[in-house]
This record gives sequence, structure tokens and C-alpha cells, in this order.
Amino acid sequence: GLGSLGIGLPGVVSLGIFLNPMFEAMPRIRKMGHVGEMPMLPYSAMTSQGSVWTAYGLLLNNPAVWTPNLCAALLGMYYMSIYC
Repeated sequence: GLGSLGIGLPGVVSLGIFLNPMFEAMPRIRKMGHVGEMPMLPYSAMTSQGSVWTAYGLLLNNPAVWTPNLCAALLGMYYMSIYC
């Protein structure tokens, strides 16, 4: 489980933040059929910061850093793919 990864409460909270668009923005986009005026910046920033922090966490060999940020990078890429 999450405890075995050692990500703790901050990691769990950050995962909740990264998953939020899946339940808020993405259903709205699916319903409208297009992204409309919604900017891609939050999702590209999520991908960028997730990638940088994942690399940092891997260099430190610290799953508490790289695990939630790998999720952020992957989710950010998924969210950005909606715009393409």
C-alpha cells in the first residue's frame, strides 16, 4: 500500500491534488466535446514539475519524493493529451 512506499500524508494529499482534474475538469471537457477556453498551462506545469521532482527523487533514491511526482508527471501528460 501507500505506507510501504513511505510517501506519508503529504504524498497522499499531493496525489489528491493531482487527481482533482480527473473529477472536475476532464468530465466537463468530455461533456462539451472540446477544451474551450481552458488553458493548458496548469497541466504542462504539472508535467514539468512532476518530471523534475521525479528525477530528483530518483537521484536521492527516495520514494517519498519520486512516487507522487511520477504520478503528477504521468497525469499531467494525460491531461495535456486531451488538448491534442
